Amino acid sequence: MEGVESDELPAALLDARAAARRVEALGVPALERLCASETQHFAPAGRVAVDPRLGLPVLYSEARASRPRALAGCPVCNDRLCPAVDIVEAPDGDATWLAPNLFPLVSPTVKANDAAARGMHFVQWTSRRHDVRWPDGTRDVAARVLSQLARVERFLLEHAGDAYPETGPGRRGHVGIVKNVGANVGGSVEHDHQQILLTNIAPLEPRLAHDLGPTLRASQHQHDLHVDTVDGNTHTLVAPFMRRALQSFVLPADPGAHFLHDLSDDDLASFGLAIARVTGATSRLMQRDHGEPAWNVVFHSGTDTPLVAELRAYTQPLGGFEQLGLYLCEETPETSAGRLREALTIR
Repeated sequence: MEGVESDELPAALLDARAAARRVEALGVPALERLCASETQHFAPAGRVAVDPRLGLPVLYSEARASRPRALAGCPVCNDRLCPAVDIVEAPDGDATWLAPNLFPLVSPTVKANDAAARGMHFVQWTSRRHDVRWPDGTRDVAARVLSQLARVERFLLEHAGDAYPETGPGRRGHVGIVKNVGANVGGSVEHDHQQILLTNIAPLEPRLAHDLGPTLRASQHQHDLHVDTVDGNTHTLVAPFMRRALQSFVLPADPGAHFLHDLSDDDLASFGLAIARVTGATSRLMQRDHGEPAWNVVFHSGTDTPLVAELRAYTQPLGGFEQLGLYLCEETPETSAGRLREALTIR
């Protein structure tokens, strides 16, 4: 289908190219072989440098610089990406699926050691249709997205082999989950998607975020910072320490959850819908005020980190003194919370 413009990936093509319908059926060794073969031309160097300030790990991949050219048009609708390894069908005939990232941050071909990043990097495509997005999506879309991510998260952590360090009882490796929207923040493909990564290298943020959830929960009922509540138990708020306008957090119903797979099906659906609502509101505000949306959602999770989803909107560039760690935000948390509350009602 290369060169054929479309706004939907046909179900028959998705099924025909699928390597598996469930990651559990493949297993980790087969997944690693598939990731290695599908991404061999764009595999990163595997080299890791550590910035002594906070122990920040830095990865290197010159191949990723060619992403915008290689992914011109919609590579999903035009069937130019990696085959599915996990497919969840929707009652209406749509599907959400997982596939190796063609331009991975990490590769399973790297021999794991203290100076190398080994792992697998996947993209989760929300829908076969170009116009179906998790932001502003229905409860069914939100539940499908998060339930698949939760199942894959659990599978990766519980079945990673000896190349990955022990990170908790019955778990190996580190899993990261993000969503990027907008070219300015790494969203190189417009077709709605999320990313999930398994690696032997511990990312920085989870190590810094172990007190984040309890601190935010202490502010969740503060009216001027409150944005939204879903099902009476899943809360969205702007933090009193907001660094950028429209930066918000979503707290799941269960304060004891450390991973997505710790949440019940109902709580996953509530969490996913709350994220959809606030990201949709943020996109509407950014479209109006900045001309286009540009934001990231990152999931803070880990054995020692209570689960929190954070939305970071690219509403200001980084200034000079901010490079020294002295942040200036051009809006107060209370103003951002008020704008987000209003935007929730705009369709």
